[in-house]
Amino acid sequence: MEQNAQTGRAPRGIITIDWMLLVVGAIALLLLFGTAVRIAGDDDPSRRLNDLFSMHANDDLVAFQDFSFGADDWTPNQTTDRLPGIGPVLGPFADDSVERAFVLPVGTDQVHVMLDLHLLGEWSDDDVLRLWLGEYEVLTLQVPGPDAAEPLQSMVEVDGVQILTQRRIITPQQPEGALPGTVSAFASHAIRMRINQPAEALVLRLRADAGDAARWTLDNLTVVATVGDAR
Repeated sequence: MEQNAQTGRAPRGIITIDWMLLVVGAIALLLLFGTAVRIAGDDDPSRRLNDLFSMHANDDLVAFQDFSFGADDWTPNQTTDRLPGIGPVLGPFADDSVERAFVLPVGTDQVHVMLDLHLLGEWSDDDVLRLWLGEYEVLTLQVPGPDAAEPLQSMVEVDGVQILTQRRIITPQQPEGALPGTVSAFASHAIRMRINQPAEALVLRLRADAGDAARWTLDNLTVVATVGDAR
């Protein structure tokens, strides 16, 4: 009886090990498939708007700034970490002309520029924030009306520059221990630009044409150059 019982246990042990191998193999296949989907799914626009930027082997990180440690190479270079719901950021600015030049690697075929722009304060229907690449104005932003609380995504192409914009309305949470009061919502724009065949230096410039109570800030800047085999 004892021998029969041991013999009966052995096949179950083998079957259990086989199932474990099958499960492990299935998980490995799923992970491989998921990786393949991410790689295949990044073919631009502009390597995904809502997710982390997908770097390729021939990409070169030219600049990354979240403004936690100042704003080197920007003019003006003021920063703040005192704005509810955001920060640290470059700004805030009113009607200042704000710019920075980026020296690109030799042989750059394509540049991706990613940044967030926050429009704060009181903006009228006629107020705009303009963005230039070099001498070309490529983007104009406005604060949406009260009926535009839903996210808005758009894509345009201007002078060979592909620009993706996603706008959302952010209502900051009151800091813990703050006095009761109203914290104003603001419009935040995630900007992703792809520039083909850029010059040796890329100059980014922004300026608002707005009233005295309108302010804006820049956040989360990334510039990536693709050298050869631009996709």
